[in-house]
Amino acid sequence: MKCTECNGLLERRAVDGRQRNVCFVCGKSISAAPLLDVARVFGKFCLWLVGLFVLLVGVQKVLRNPRYIDLLHKGLRRSARRSAPPLQRMREPADYDWPLTDLSGRTVSFDQFKNKVVLLNFWAAWCAPCRSEMPSVQRLFDHFKNNPNIAIVGVNIESLRDAKNYLRWGAYTFPIFVANRGIPKRYNHAQLPTSYIISREGQIVAKQTGARSWDDPAVIRILEELL
Repeated sequence: MKCTECNGLLERRAVDGRQRNVCFVCGKSISAAPLLDVARVFGKFCLWLVGLFVLLVGVQKVLRNPRYIDLLHKGLRRSARRSAPPLQRMREPADYDWPLTDLSGRTVSFDQFKNKVVLLNFWAAWCAPCRSEMPSVQRLFDHFKNNPNIAIVGVNIESLRDAKNYLRWGAYTFPIFVANRGIPKRYNHAQLPTSYIISREGQIVAKQTGARSWDDPAVIRILEELL
């Protein structure tokens, strides 16, 4: 090989840890393998992309698997049991005229819960605080499951598929429905989770925004007083 500047002969030498062609005459240094350098950089970039892809896939699997994400919220559940936020007392007429979809895909109406004391809990699978309080909702249901005058009702605001994908990881037996449309404005659920307590007379008597431990004695006492 000859130098492109002076037509002198080139000698391959190690320069700064890289193999380069150096001209005997003018001393010009030329990369011994420019295409190889480009390939090396491109290879490192591809490895970085593959690593990023693997990381994103792993994070996605964790976020979509409630068994893992729920472990992160054990501390939140313990904290909720220690210091539950106060319920917001209110008195407004409840709205029973809106559709629900049960987990079998059948359309039903919320009016099936008329003349009962109802805990109405709006939640979503992507909502970490929702997931953190669901075991306490189940325990509250277990406490009152033999009382036909009390209904513990969960309403997922996503899709039937999302709800069922999440619920297959947990042993939840309280009634759960899906309603991503047609929810009355009276049940404002802009922040999740949001829950309402409805009396047998059809009055919304309390609202809870945010997660709490639903099986604490204060909640049980409120529901029993409404019977």
